[in-house]
Amino acid sequence: MIRAIKSKKRLLIRTVSATILALALPYVSFAQDQSATRNAAIALAERIETQNLIKVDDNLLLKPVATMTAAQKVETSRTLLYEVIFTENMSEIDALLESHKIAVETFGDPSDLKALELFESFLIHYESGLAADNYDAIISDISPYFTDDDWFVAFQAFALKSQLEADLIQRMTAMESAQEALKLIPNDLSDHAKEARIRITDIIVYLHNLQHNTDLAIENSDHLINLKLEAGQTVDGIELLNNLMYSLGIWRDHETSLAIAETLKRLEQQSSSTTAGLTQMRLSQAYAENGDFSDAEKNALEAIEKGQIEAIVTRAKIQLAISYAGQGKPEDARKTLASIGEVSEHDRTYYLYAEALIAIAEGQPLEGVKLLNRRLDESVQTILAANSRDTTALLASLENTRERQQEREKALIRENQLKAQKILVQQRVNRLLMVLLGLLGAALIAALFFARYRDKVSKELAIKTKEAESADRMKTEFLGMISHELRTPLNGIIGIADFLTHRHKDPDVRQKSGIILESGNILFGLLEAIIDMARIDGNKLHLYPEPTALAPLLKDVAYAWEDEARAKGITYTHFISDDLNITAECDGKRLQQCLNSLLSNAIKFTDGGRVHLHVTEETSPDGEVYLQAIVADTGMGIRPEVQAKLFKPFLQADSSMTRKHNGSGLSLAIVRSLARMMNGDITLVSTAGRGSEFKLTARLPHVDPVAPAQTTPAVDVTVTPDQISSETQDDNVLDLMVPMTNQDVPSLHQSVPSDAAPLRRVASVTDPTNLSGVTVLIVEDVPSNQEIIKLLLAPQGIQCLTADSGADALDVLNAYPVDIVLMDVRMPGMDGVETTQAIRAGQTSNTHVPIIALTADTDAETNADCLAAGADVFLTKPVMRQELIDAIIHLRQQRAA
Repeated sequence: MIRAIKSKKRLLIRTVSATILALALPYVSFAQDQSATRNAAIALAERIETQNLIKVDDNLLLKPVATMTAAQKVETSRTLLYEVIFTENMSEIDALLESHKIAVETFGDPSDLKALELFESFLIHYESGLAADNYDAIISDISPYFTDDDWFVAFQAFALKSQLEADLIQRMTAMESAQEALKLIPNDLSDHAKEARIRITDIIVYLHNLQHNTDLAIENSDHLINLKLEAGQTVDGIELLNNLMYSLGIWRDHETSLAIAETLKRLEQQSSSTTAGLTQMRLSQAYAENGDFSDAEKNALEAIEKGQIEAIVTRAKIQLAISYAGQGKPEDARKTLASIGEVSEHDRTYYLYAEALIAIAEGQPLEGVKLLNRRLDESVQTILAANSRDTTALLASLENTRERQQEREKALIRENQLKAQKILVQQRVNRLLMVLLGLLGAALIAALFFARYRDKVSKELAIKTKEAESADRMKTEFLGMISHELRTPLNGIIGIADFLTHRHKDPDVRQKSGIILESGNILFGLLEAIIDMARIDGNKLHLYPEPTALAPLLKDVAYAWEDEARAKGITYTHFISDDLNITAECDGKRLQQCLNSLLSNAIKFTDGGRVHLHVTEETSPDGEVYLQAIVADTGMGIRPEVQAKLFKPFLQADSSMTRKHNGSGLSLAIVRSLARMMNGDITLVSTAGRGSEFKLTARLPHVDPVAPAQTTPAVDVTVTPDQISSETQDDNVLDLMVPMTNQDVPSLHQSVPSDAAPLRRVASVTDPTNLSGVTVLIVEDVPSNQEIIKLLLAPQGIQCLTADSGADALDVLNAYPVDIVLMDVRMPGMDGVETTQAIRAGQTSNTHVPIIALTADTDAETNADCLAAGADVFLTKPVMRQELIDAIIHLRQQRAA
């Protein structure tokens, strides 16, 4: 199914257009390996064209019925119904549903009959055409089928849910539903299994294109073609390539888009099944983005002539206006824009691009640049809004998952209680029989019967217990997967934003990058809170106490909030008792988390006046430290009726406060849980209008002082003028101020001759804070993450080698001298832990090289595994620039010592 997503002046327009495109590049969160992607995309297009993989006619029923098996007749009618539903062709749904019903009743099996009931339930609220408004009602109607004993019926339910969520742009939850459907398919060659594999692969291809995962979309498109050819089905190659062009367009890979579009034009000469005008519109778009405005005009006119769908014609007119303006014909461009009605959000950025080029063509380059900046701002806002919608849908899905788990647990308890009652009744019957019969033989028979029954009940209870434990384990694994998958893109967003915020020479770019950085940090904090709350909910959150000097830890927290309070105009004071110069057994990270949450709330909800932190302790004769921390403020205070729900998760104290200050409603619930795990609690005294006082207590075992660890000095990360590349710079081209290293460093992405001279080690350990010339090996399988780390390290004059896998890392360490290794933990094949073990075991010539482990996993078990394997430092993604530099300096200081 298709979702259609000669003068100097002309030279000036092309030059300015290219410059503006360069200005937009820093706002792209990730950079694909365009060469590999381009080759794969072109190979897919060549396969489709060479094998003539096109659907000659949309009507699948034109295939001779006599040649179809009974299963194929049912599958064909079901496929037609799927396509009509999700192309929202409401006028044909009733007729095709009736046709499918006849096919099922004539040729279908019990699974087909039950799947038909599912479709009828799905269409009860879908037929209104308001799927977004009726989403909850639709899911409620089909929810009983998710747990159906027949795998094929449950599969169809999850497939419908995934496709519905995809149409509503709930991309992450749609992929989750698709994965649930995929897991249900048995490993056999039955007709239902073949149909299910094709159906879910088709959905997954669409979702990867929607999520801009171009490489995965291409890989799964190839797989879908193989599945359909094996099943003897027609392949709609035009649809696959059209959807792929959408994903390529998001990544601005216009060269590949042009190649694909040219293939599509040749294919469409043999088929009329594609959406008329769509290919010509996208060809015009690709030519315009490459500055070939003449060809862009020809294709835009052809799209307008052929197009039958209003949205395609509108987009083609916008592309026509862009091509006119690019050729220095602003009057024709304005007339074309005037013929367009209301512009959708999807077309807004192209409309602004047309207006910008018109302004440039009319001799107003500054106005053109302003319009292009507006286009860039709206693109960034659209991306952030889409991510926010995905996150909201995912959080709702997580909450629903937890509720379903609780319902299953309650049902299991009720079932066990009923079994216990039945056992009690049976026991009474057995005793009565024994009294009435009075015979040893009868008593023995009754006893054997009872024992046999009890064994059966025990086995059933054991099975139910294992099912509950398995469900809990799956939930934990799912949360870990979600944490990893969200942290990986956040690493790119926060890393690039952090670099631009601190390193870019343009104040406007720094300010806008700061907004992205702040939004990324907020999203990261929300992710941390949700994972903590989920672990608390499932009794999976653990403390990891160790001997900790309390005074330095508490003072770090106290001093950290001075700047934020000062910026808000609040008087901020703190008192840390001298008695706290002691060592206690505690989880310092979690103790700091509690105090930071209380201080954050106090400063947030205090618009004027004072915030005070007061920390004292008492040590009992048996060596237990009673820690008491009070955070008091003169803020708005909390009404008595609100205080009762203040420590409940996902609940805000006041809706008006929520609108003004935002927040997830999780921090206080997490603080209370952590305090109680530390044998303490948190209490509140507050009066509306007069401020609040939170008291945090903890009981910690007193231990003898430990030798103080070597501290890591702060590093002033600056770039001096002589570090900046002396290469020719254009005032209109973005200068990221990345200094060139004094020696080109090869990576495993490049061809390195076997006889290449090894790099000279120029790093000096005599001054650990001077990182110029230090060689760092980045072991990371995601290319975008490699580039982010390079950006963070380049201003320090650090030379970077890269390796895509553990095996490649061992080869690099044997070929080149390396000062530091940055080791990603999760990699295909040999992961980071195994690679670290191999290095320490002597499989390289640099056995003692310092290793910093990097991972998106947050659990302590991963931390322990890395350190046990031989890593020196463990950092969690997203990695902050200063945090990474401090870690490198710390390891060099240890080596110098």
